[in-house]
Amino acid sequence: MLQHQKSVKGQALVEFALIAPILLFVVMGILDFGRVLFAYAMASNSLRTALRSAEVLGYESVPTYLDCVGMDEIARKVFFINDQNIQIQYAKPDGTVIDCAAMTPDNLDNGDMLQIQTQVTINFITPIANRLVPSLNLHFAGERTIVKEIALNGDETLDSDYDGLRDDWEKLNFGDLSQTGTDDPDGDGCNNGCEETRDLNPNLADTDGEGLSDGDEIYIYHTDPKLQDTDTDGLTDYNELFTYKTDPLDADSEGDGLNDGDEILYGTDPHDPDSDDDTISDGNEVHDKGTDPKNQDTDGDGLSDFEETVTYGTNPLNPDSDADGLGDKAEITLTTKPLIPDTDGDTLLDGAEVNTYRCNPLLVDTDGDSLKGGAGPLPDNLEVEHNTYCHHPDTDADGLTDAEEIYQYGTDPLNPDTDGDGARDGDEIYRYHTDPRVFNTPEELKDAELYDTDNDGLADEWERMYFGDLRYTGTDDPDGEKCDNECEEMRGTNPTQADTDSDGLDDYEEVYAYGTDPLDSDSDDEGLTDGQEVDTYRTDPKKPDTDGDGLTDYEEAITYKTDPMKPDTDGDGLNDYEEAITYKTDPTKPDTDSDTLTDSEEIRQYKSDPTKPDTDGETLLDGVEVKTYFTDPTRADTETDGLNDFQEVMTYQTDPLKVDTDGDSLTDYEEVMQYKTDPLKADTDGDRLNDGGEVKQYTTDPLKADTDADKLSDGAEIYDYKTNPLAQDTDGELLKDGDEVLTYFCNPALPDTDGDTLNDYDETFVHHTDCAKADSDGDGKRDDQELHDGTLPTNVVGIRIDNLSITAPKKATQYNFTVTLTNPSLEITTVWYETKSSTATSASGDFVYSAGKLIFYPGVTTQTLPVLVYPNKKGEGLETFYVELTNPTNSFLEVAQGIGTILP
Repeated sequence: MLQHQKSVKGQALVEFALIAPILLFVVMGILDFGRVLFAYAMASNSLRTALRSAEVLGYESVPTYLDCVGMDEIARKVFFINDQNIQIQYAKPDGTVIDCAAMTPDNLDNGDMLQIQTQVTINFITPIANRLVPSLNLHFAGERTIVKEIALNGDETLDSDYDGLRDDWEKLNFGDLSQTGTDDPDGDGCNNGCEETRDLNPNLADTDGEGLSDGDEIYIYHTDPKLQDTDTDGLTDYNELFTYKTDPLDADSEGDGLNDGDEILYGTDPHDPDSDDDTISDGNEVHDKGTDPKNQDTDGDGLSDFEETVTYGTNPLNPDSDADGLGDKAEITLTTKPLIPDTDGDTLLDGAEVNTYRCNPLLVDTDGDSLKGGAGPLPDNLEVEHNTYCHHPDTDADGLTDAEEIYQYGTDPLNPDTDGDGARDGDEIYRYHTDPRVFNTPEELKDAELYDTDNDGLADEWERMYFGDLRYTGTDDPDGEKCDNECEEMRGTNPTQADTDSDGLDDYEEVYAYGTDPLDSDSDDEGLTDGQEVDTYRTDPKKPDTDGDGLTDYEEAITYKTDPMKPDTDGDGLNDYEEAITYKTDPTKPDTDSDTLTDSEEIRQYKSDPTKPDTDGETLLDGVEVKTYFTDPTRADTETDGLNDFQEVMTYQTDPLKVDTDGDSLTDYEEVMQYKTDPLKADTDGDRLNDGGEVKQYTTDPLKADTDADKLSDGAEIYDYKTNPLAQDTDGELLKDGDEVLTYFCNPALPDTDGDTLNDYDETFVHHTDCAKADSDGDGKRDDQELHDGTLPTNVVGIRIDNLSITAPKKATQYNFTVTLTNPSLEITTVWYETKSSTATSASGDFVYSAGKLIFYPGVTTQTLPVLVYPNKKGEGLETFYVELTNPTNSFLEVAQGIGTILP
């Protein structure tokens, strides 16, 4: 017997040793399962609590929806986990996402979305399981809309229906109290609460009528929805945003001192503070200087407004500031004073000296004839009075300077033979030693030649003046320049100097080869000596402008470095004067701005600016526009679709010559800026409707293939099923169109597909019949007739749970909810359950949380679901909790929630 007992004990120990690991595995598995369920419930509840803590109403200096630390602490209140990661951020309507730590109250706008995401990690402790699945990650996400600075009124004396709107405001705008603060009857994105607090019209989407909805003005553009022109610059907010691309919040977008409206009025660029690039701001030109902000040279005098006002101090509105008849540009070139009409003080205006008398406006005595023969000075103004040349000392070429004739000899400086006796006045003085004012007979003149004692054809006095004696004859040429002494005496040149006027040409060359004045170093008075013209530049010393291009030879050779023998030095089709003076281009370069278009092509053919490589300022070179893209280099937006040519070509790859590249009836600008669609695809979302049709005809979302999220694409709804792409339930029987087509195979356009007088929703969820078949169970009777007769139109089994009402027990007591099947089933039927807290909670000890699965074997129709309830605490009144059924098999949920009521 003892031996038998030992044998039994040993057997029991062996059996326990065999089963113990299994029991341990089961216990640990139950613990792991419980940890997962508990962590799941706590993590989701903590996330919701964190979002709720970010209160919506009431805006303080630091709102709770910016309290990153506080929201993070609440979201972390989760037990029995191994790790947790939390992310808090804000999403703006344009897709921008900003981390909570970087967000400030100023950057936060109404309509932004607060988003919280949390991930908890649980490591399993159950052997084997922890190797198969080392850890389980649970993800949770939630969001809420931010509303700030909107005080919804809760004063019952003003807001009797507690909807956040004053009654008098509601009645004034709607006639009754049917609206709430969150309604938006005009669909402008600014709800009634928003409209009331801003004194807007809730029945007009655009209160100020300038083309922008009130919601867009408030939340997107931050303009004043009650003012068409928020910044009072003369342009409506809409035109600033979409026509001129200026800032509707800043009257002077680019800060040039000229407000945007005035810029449009003056034709200047509101994006460029200096439209004509003359280094003077547009505002300064208009308000201070009175110059044209579109023209670098307002008065067209060849000097830019900047040069006139800053460099030279001349008048940019008058091409001749000192009114002396000589333009400001010419004065600067000639180094005269453009603000003093008579630079050299000789009482002749500078313009008259240069243009009329050919005098030098920088010299009182241009030809220096006051220095000859010891005579007194003959300044330019006296030369003008006597009608003599101010640029030539001997006007009548009689061998006497004008000053000698007027001051010394009293002869006529305009008549080489004052007394008309056939002898020049100079010859009478120097050769015959007669009085040039007294007529002499030929015999008397012949006798006078006795003053040429050596009969060499030269007056003795002339010989002694130049040679000191009478050793030379009239045919001698002591200076060796082929103009003999007689020639020199006749021309008034110096016989001892081959080049009397030191201009680089000898006297003989000047007289016989080139016809220039041997006594004037610059015969044509343009600044180059006769020798320079002949020997260096090969120009005509008798013509100030050899090539006839409008620039003097001096200006070409010295100032502009152009070829004075070619009217168009660089061969670009514009003459040198046009380039240098008219267009301010470089006459030595055919393409001044290096944009691959010649200056002539820019001016005459394309009307672009030859001094700017990018005339229209959209960063495409003029040559690239013309030769590569065939766009207009003078217009930033060639086809005026709202996108400039650079954006079209480089950013969006659209056709800059087509307003609507993909032909979907939306302009490229509308697609890119307004609707965010693809301007290269007629059907951005691929739903078989082109973008223009979606926006203008069907009002669907061109970025969503399924606008109403009913599982049918917009195109399928329009073309295939004839349903409304903006309504999830076209036929209004509570089934989504997609579910009807894809799941239940019903017609989404008909509330009763099979014509059995039962709508599709009731058939599917109430009666559990086939919405596509009038006789679901095929028994020969229509479903509606069977229901009328009290028979079941189908064999589907339903599950329902009853409510439970109990009196608070004196001690912990178990109570049972009843769960039943509507029909006996031939298959095993299961359903999951879970207790849920309401005013009674498991956390506060009102009842014990429980969850699990009920099983109905074939033929069984009733099960009980136990819940352990604790006694009420002192002062507790009526409380409720509930049990929720989920995930049925071989059945459907007819009543999914049972309410437990604990009476005091």
